[in-house]
Amino acid sequence: MNIPRYWARAAISVTIPSDTEPFATEAFGHSETSVADAEKDARQRAMRVAAWYDGLARDADIELTRRYGYGDNRPLRERIEREFGSGPERYAAVTRNAYGSLVLNCASVCFIDVDLAPQPGRFARLFGKRVPDAEAVLASMRAAADAARVGIRIYRTKAGFRGLITSELVDPASRRSDDLMERFGSDPKYRALCRVQRCFRARLTPKPWRCGLPGPAWPWPFRSPEHEAAFKAWLRSYEEAARGFATCELVEARGPAGQHPLAATIVREHDAMACQSGCPLA
Repeated sequence: MNIPRYWARAAISVTIPSDTEPFATEAFGHSETSVADAEKDARQRAMRVAAWYDGLARDADIELTRRYGYGDNRPLRERIEREFGSGPERYAAVTRNAYGSLVLNCASVCFIDVDLAPQPGRFARLFGKRVPDAEAVLASMRAAADAARVGIRIYRTKAGFRGLITSELVDPASRRSDDLMERFGSDPKYRALCRVQRCFRARLTPKPWRCGLPGPAWPWPFRSPEHEAAFKAWLRSYEEAARGFATCELVEARGPAGQHPLAATIVREHDAMACQSGCPLA
């Protein structure tokens, strides 16, 4: 899983030969081994940003951004709240994402995210575009599960459906993963994210704005003790508001009855946190 255990922030101010004023910037670095290594990585990235800025100021090659690693393969900057397994045996981790929700990341237990298309507006209706409704999408997922001969738990989410493959383990960067995602009609952005992060992701707690709250004001790692205190106050409000909502609800389990032992563990953890009976979805 491409989920670093350590993150750090570095702020630098350097004199750029092509500018009369010092250039101040910051960057976040990460490491699997220590905070010190993450800090070193952050300083190096901050210096690369400065070099990139200098290139812009001198009207140099904009491709500096690609050579210095600012591409789409960067891991998500999320704090790890809980890990399952240790070292190379780590098979899952719960992280807190940028807007404050908890996310379950799995190295080989496959989650499939299928969003419903937004309802058609006037333009779509004018040209006869048909948007599948929830029942049509559910029927399609059932047919895909039967054709693929996989065991799957299908959940309803606020914006669509979530599938959890229980009969086998899947490498998120494999052809098998691509085939399953394609077969079930998973969102392309979700598919790309799983490949980059080398894990499957499933949100465990509601989105804040669906509970009547904004997201946290300051990103992690925090820039000051005041920012951290503000986040802790926000988190207390969020956890209180989230108690009245569920992230998903089980529709059905389909396919072979047997579950892979690792998948069975993930099912228990996922359902305990994401499925609150009788609560509205958020």
